Amino acid sequence: MASSLSGGAVLAIEVTAPAGLAGKYEAVEGAISVPLSTAGFTSGPLVAPTDVLNTEGCAAIADDLTGAIALISRGSCTFSAKHLNAQGAGAIGIVVYNNVPGVSPIVMGGSSAGIAIPGVMITNADGVLLSGGAGVAADMDTGILTATAFGDVISGFSS
Repeated sequence: MASSLSGGAVLAIEVTAPAGLAGKYEAVEGAISVPLSTAGFTSGPLVAPTDVLNTEGCAAIADDLTGAIALISRGSCTFSAKHLNAQGAGAIGIVVYNNVPGVSPIVMGGSSAGIAIPGVMITNADGVLLSGGAGVAADMDTGILTATAFGDVISGFSS
C-alpha cells in the first residue's frame, strides 16, 4: 500500500520583509503548540538564536526574543524543548525548519506541558534561506495558505 501527500492549499507563514524574501512558505502546525486558531494572528520579527552551538534551541536561548517568532532548526532534542526554550527567551511563536533537505515539514509532537506559544514547521530549504536573512518579519495565522510543493508525491517511507 502506498502513502502519498495530496495537493491543494495548505497552511503557510507569510514573510513580509525584507522584499527579497517576502512571500508564503508552506508550513505544518505543531500538535504540541497552542493552535493558531486559539493564538490568533501572530506577527513579529523572525529571529534565529545567535549562538551557533544552539541553532536547534536545545539549551536555554541567551538572546532576548521578546515579541519575536523564533526560527529554530530541527535536530537532536525534542520539539517540546525547542518550544519551551524559545518561549523562555520571550518568543511569541516558533518556526522550526526541517534539518533534512527535500523532505516535507512534519507535525511536531511530544509533550505540550507548559507550552503557551503557537508553532509550525517549514522545509529545510526555506529555513536555511530565512535564517540567512536580516530584518526578516513574518506572520502566522490559519488564514495564510499556499499551494503545496509536496502535492501528489509518494511518501519516502511508502512501500
